[in-house]
Amino acid sequence: MSNAPQPDAGSPHPAWNGLVDPLALHDALARSRVCLLDCRFDLAQPESGYQQYRQGHLPGACFADLDRDLAGVRTGTNGRHPLPERAALVARCASWGIGADTTVVAYDASDGSFAARAWWLLRWLGHPAVAVLDGGWQAWLAAGLPVSTQVPAPQAAAFPQRAPLQAVAEVDAVLALSRAAAGRQAGA
Repeated sequence: MSNAPQPDAGSPHPAWNGLVDPLALHDALARSRVCLLDCRFDLAQPESGYQQYRQGHLPGACFADLDRDLAGVRTGTNGRHPLPERAALVARCASWGIGADTTVVAYDASDGSFAARAWWLLRWLGHPAVAVLDGGWQAWLAAGLPVSTQVPAPQAAAFPQRAPLQAVAEVDAVLALSRAAAGRQAGA
C-alpha cells in the first residue's frame, strides 16, 4: 500500500492534491472555474503585499490580505492572527466568486506559509477544491507566464456552508489533555 497522498475526489482537478505546478495552472485557467488568491504579505510591512499585488499579479487574482481577510479580530489574548469568524470568511469567499464548483489556488512570494493558511482556512470551511501554487509567485515568473495589473471584479457566488475538512483544537481542550496526561504520568 502506498503512503503517497491520494487525490481529493471532490476537486475538479484531483491530480493537484494540494499543490499545482505553474504550467498546469496556466493551462487550467482557460478551461476551468478557478479563483486565484494572491496572499503575498510581509509581517514587518503589512501593506507591502497589497502594493506588490497592485504592481502585478497572476491574471484574474484577487488579493487576500492576511490581517483583513485571513484572520479574525485580535483581542489581545487570541494571538497575532486568530481564526476569522466562519461567517465572515464565508462572506469574503463568496465575494471573491468562490462557489461550490470553484477550484481555488492560493500563492504568495515567501515560503508558502501565507498561501498555506488560505488553503487550510478553505478546508476548514469545507471547501475541498483548493491548492497552493508550487513555488508561488517566483515560480510563475520563472516560467515566463503572464502577469496583470488589472484588479478583477469577480461576480459574487454562493459559497456553500459545509462541515470542516480540517480539525481545530481549542486551547482549553489542549490544556485539559495536557494536564490529564501529566496526571497519568505522575501516577505511573
